[in-house]
Amino acid sequence: MLVMIIAVLVTVECMEVGLNTLNKAATSRGMSNFVFIFYANALAFFFLLPSTFIYHRIRPCRKLNFSIFCRMILLALLSCSVQILMYFGIGYSNPTLASAMTDVVPAFTFLIAVIAG
Repeated sequence: MLVMIIAVLVTVECMEVGLNTLNKAATSRGMSNFVFIFYANALAFFFLLPSTFIYHRIRPCRKLNFSIFCRMILLALLSCSVQILMYFGIGYSNPTLASAMTDVVPAFTFLIAVIAG
């Protein structure tokens, strides 16, 4: 079980490095960062959409209330902002630095959690 978890983590990190390198190659040839972000999110949407139908066949989904909807909107805005800032940063540096910075995210999340209580 532990080996499988480690394999998934390594695979996700390799995919992140590949996406950063692909972004650098695409933007250096003239593609806009906003178009790249749209394509990346569209691909993720079409990949994750079938999995939600499979998951919610087993377990019924919760009722959507205003609080959950606001959290979804906030998460979407934060995620899109982080993607925009990261891809513009890759334009000024290299994909290796961006890949290294993704490993720092858990530490920053822990610090924010400690500050927020």
